[in-house]
Amino acid sequence: MGYLHTFSPQILVILAIYYTLTTLTTFQTRKHRQSLKTQHNCLPPPKYPHKDPILGTDLFRANIQAAKESRLLTTWLQRFQQHGATFSANFLGAPAICTVDPRNLQTILSTNFHDFGVQPLRRDATLPFLGESVFTMDGVFWELSRALLRPTFGRANVANLEAFEGAFLRFLDLLPRGGETVDLKPLLCKLFIDTSTLFLFGESMGVLDEETPTASQEFLDAFHYAQQGTGRRLQLGKLAFLYRDRKWRESVKVAHAFADCYVDKAIEYRRSRLAAKDAKVGDMDEVGDDEPGKRYVLLHEMAMQTDKRENLRNQIMHVFLAGHESSVISIGNAMFQLSRHPLRWERLTAGRSVGGGRGAFDC
Repeated sequence: MGYLHTFSPQILVILAIYYTLTTLTTFQTRKHRQSLKTQHNCLPPPKYPHKDPILGTDLFRANIQAAKESRLLTTWLQRFQQHGATFSANFLGAPAICTVDPRNLQTILSTNFHDFGVQPLRRDATLPFLGESVFTMDGVFWELSRALLRPTFGRANVANLEAFEGAFLRFLDLLPRGGETVDLKPLLCKLFIDTSTLFLFGESMGVLDEETPTASQEFLDAFHYAQQGTGRRLQLGKLAFLYRDRKWRESVKVAHAFADCYVDKAIEYRRSRLAAKDAKVGDMDEVGDDEPGKRYVLLHEMAMQTDKRENLRNQIMHVFLAGHESSVISIGNAMFQLSRHPLRWERLTAGRSVGGGRGAFDC
């Protein structure tokens, strides 16, 4: 123990306090979990057969390899088929319960929503790129972010389908007319990038055009690279700080700079609206909110609730991340299924023919 003399008393005190607090926290956590198990009559779930039970590096490496080969979802499906709908595992030293049991999902996402959270898992890894918002925070901050976003997604605000018709017609023009096989994924990606940016920023990126604007392409390249790097940081868990990639940091800066341009425009929009009110041109509802056919811009409406630049950027980054990809996945999967079920496709087109006219939001 002679080596302890090389440390100052202050360092030894700090280490002792850290060790004591860590031990107490671990003990209290285990005691609380045991109490919950007893209260709800829970049995221990089956354990994943780790080759490395201490850190779970075998599972980590398997996930990385599966992701590189674009078979991560298939790999997880095979695990659940093999080990059951719920099992415990070790993620780089952190205990975890993996589940696809509908009752568990209902409890986590609905019944006991406030008893669960994502902040400890996501915040630190995603903070440099996405900031703090609904997908990375819990508690009061989550409620504030949700309150900021929720009014902007009211039915009256998103039902203006005519605003997206131009992008949809350009999408149709890119489809082959000869009945040959076509890969819809890249075209759907372009479609929903154009429509989502029109809704979010008030301006389409124009990726469906013959020549994509340089600034738009630079942003998309940077955004997707930053997204991939953030995914790797999430996989590293508490070891996210070990992720080092200069291109990733540069991509984050490029994506933020692009978003900030639109945030600044939204803040200027806010100033002009408030100035109009002060000049007694009319109250806020009379300065264009209820104009028939007026294009709804999500970022502008959020700016009317707050002028905090970083907060607005965080919100819009989260919405863009979720908006364009989830739509592509949903529509792509729907088309995949319909192409393999011709009778359902006939029923769908027959119903559309009976309805006639232009489609509506309530269809």
